[in-house]
Amino acid sequence: MIKIRPMFQKYKFHLLSILPFIITAIFSEGFLHPDEHFVTLEFLQTKISTFSRPEIFNWDFHERIRPWFQTLLYFCLYKITPFSSPFTLALFYRLLAGILGWLSLYLLSKKNVTSMLWISWTWFVPFLLARTSSESLSTSFFFIGTYFFSKECSRKNSLLSGLFWGISFLTRFQMGIVIAVANLWYLKQRKPFKNFCLHSIIILLIIGVGVIIDYWGYGEWTFSPYNYLYTNLVESRASDFGINPFWYYLSKPIVKGGIFLPLVLIIGTFEYFKNNKKSFWLPVLFTFFIIHSIIPHKEVRFLSLIYISMVLLTFSQELISFFKKKIIMIPIIVLNFLIMTKSSLTPAEGLLSLYKEIGHSKVQLFYTPKNQHGQFFKFQMPFYEKIRRNTQGFSLNQYRDVPKGASILTTNFKQYQFLLKKCSLNWLSYPKWIFQFNYSNWLNRSAVTALWKCN
Repeated sequence: MIKIRPMFQKYKFHLLSILPFIITAIFSEGFLHPDEHFVTLEFLQTKISTFSRPEIFNWDFHERIRPWFQTLLYFCLYKITPFSSPFTLALFYRLLAGILGWLSLYLLSKKNVTSMLWISWTWFVPFLLARTSSESLSTSFFFIGTYFFSKECSRKNSLLSGLFWGISFLTRFQMGIVIAVANLWYLKQRKPFKNFCLHSIIILLIIGVGVIIDYWGYGEWTFSPYNYLYTNLVESRASDFGINPFWYYLSKPIVKGGIFLPLVLIIGTFEYFKNNKKSFWLPVLFTFFIIHSIIPHKEVRFLSLIYISMVLLTFSQELISFFKKKIIMIPIIVLNFLIMTKSSLTPAEGLLSLYKEIGHSKVQLFYTPKNQHGQFFKFQMPFYEKIRRNTQGFSLNQYRDVPKGASILTTNFKQYQFLLKKCSLNWLSYPKWIFQFNYSNWLNRSAVTALWKCN
């Protein structure tokens, strides 16, 4: 019989370090950015169900710029799992992403549990890695490849690092920047030359396999890495989603995580490079940061690799003692846990509670009020729907024209207040008691979703 307590004592720090990833995967359901859902789970939906709605896909699907490797991975896992609920399936994928992220950092931290505790409990590390986004999965694959890359230069390690780096590229094409720079560093710093050739050939072979995978996805031959570069760099389609100044990536992390934590990470990264001047991380992260700063369209998620790498370098074993002596770490730890309470314990996308509620309903048509722009809510995530559901817009003042017994769906606090005394409330996304604490009218800025019956 296995003795549980001795095993727990032996691996308690491992369990404590992996715990934030599991908690975040369970509670932070949904997506941080729509791409996390629509270019992964909705792509998967087209392969596992006859209920498909291609019209929900953005221009990037029709331009053939998205790789299908991540979708194929999810498809293979779907085939060997007993899960039928899409919510359980999404949870399973988040758990796998979180565990893979933890493993990659554990390997890179040289399996040091003290370092891993600091890394794992930095709020945005599990939040970014326990997701179904290409940014998180590609970062994890790159870190695993880097683990073999940083070991003794041998044929086996060259093969494995090339394999995981190639997979990282197939998951997210922007990773080609760091892979190319690291490969040039490999050529300059390492011998024998034949291992460099093996490493490079494996990466190219994996890219070739990606072409076959994309054929499975799109149903036609295409080279999506070229499509991605041409569409975004030549045609500048990405800039349609907003243009930011070059200092965006310097200022935005401070807004997201407070000034103290980014300051510690900058100091820690600087200290690491001061003591490791020939480390390949310096050219890799610097080049990745500069190129993304030059690209007009910017989002914090694009630099997940850099931010998580900074945590990894800052809390490497040789720097932990340096920061533990600093009194500034006390408010940082407190602030970090406050932010982590929100990021890891609440849904990343509130609409999932609505999809869960209607998942048990056979109602196919919902009525929903139009907003001031004449727009109204539409179901756009067929992955979470077992049957196709539609919404029909109407003016809020015309609620009496809605057929008797029909379901009305409202999506903001103003609509909720209007129907509160006129219709019967069937479901609400917030507990009612929280409405008593509407300080600064925060509810007016929140997605208060409700289902009604108006007789």
